[in-house]
Amino acid sequence: MAYGLKIRKLQSGLVQERVARALARTGLQGFEQRRAGGLSSGEKQRVAMARGLALEPRVLLLDEPTANIDASAHVLIEDLLQDLAAAGTAVIMSSHHDRFTYRNCTRLVCLEAGRVVPSRVNIFKGFVETRDEHFTCFRTGSGLLRCPSREGAYRSAVLPLDDVILSREELHTSAQNRFQGPVIAVCREGPLYRVGLDCGFPIEAYVTAQSIKDLDIQAGRSFHVTFKASALQLY
Repeated sequence: MAYGLKIRKLQSGLVQERVARALARTGLQGFEQRRAGGLSSGEKQRVAMARGLALEPRVLLLDEPTANIDASAHVLIEDLLQDLAAAGTAVIMSSHHDRFTYRNCTRLVCLEAGRVVPSRVNIFKGFVETRDEHFTCFRTGSGLLRCPSREGAYRSAVLPLDDVILSREELHTSAQNRFQGPVIAVCREGPLYRVGLDCGFPIEAYVTAQSIKDLDIQAGRSFHVTFKASALQLY
C-alpha cells in the first residue's frame, strides 16, 4: 500500500495518512497489518484499488474492478467510482458486466474480437423521480421517461436504438414515451443510419436508408420520437 508513496519520497506521516484514507474508502479499515497471503480474492481486489487511490491519480485505470467481490463491496465500489468521477478523476475501466457499466459509465466503448464497434443502445443518466403501480418515471435532462414500475435506486435507463421510432407527425399508439426534437447528426453504420436528436436530452435511433429518403431525415429538421415503456431497462 505504501510502496508507491515511498518511492515518491513523501513524508512518513503523509504516507500513513493516505494509506489509512484509501483503506477506509474501500472498506478495509483495520487491515493495515494483514498479510497479503491471508486476504480473500475480493479483499485483494479492493487492496489493489486502494493502492491506486493512495496515489491520488488524475487518471485511474481499472481492469474488471468488481471481479470476485461480494454484493456489499460491489455497492461500495460503485459509490466510490461515482465520487471519484464527481471530484474530477478520469476513471477508465474494462468490464464484462452490463449492469455495472450501464450504471456507472458516461461513455461506453464496445469491443468485439478486439475491435471497437458502435454501441447499439442509448444510455440515459439520471434518477427516479416518481413511481406508481404502473410506471417508474426516470428523469434525464428535461425528459421524463416512463419505464415499467419497479422498486430500487437507479442511475441509468437503457434503450436499444432499434426500439426508437421516428415520424414526421405524432403517433397515437400504446407507446408511453413521446418526445420531439431536431436532428443533430446523421451517420451511416453499415446498412443502417444512426440518427441523433435533441429532445431535451440526447437520443439516437437506427433507421434504414429507405426511411432516410422517405422521411427526408437531415440535420435541423424536427421529428417525433416514440418508444414503449417496456423497451427501457433500468440499472
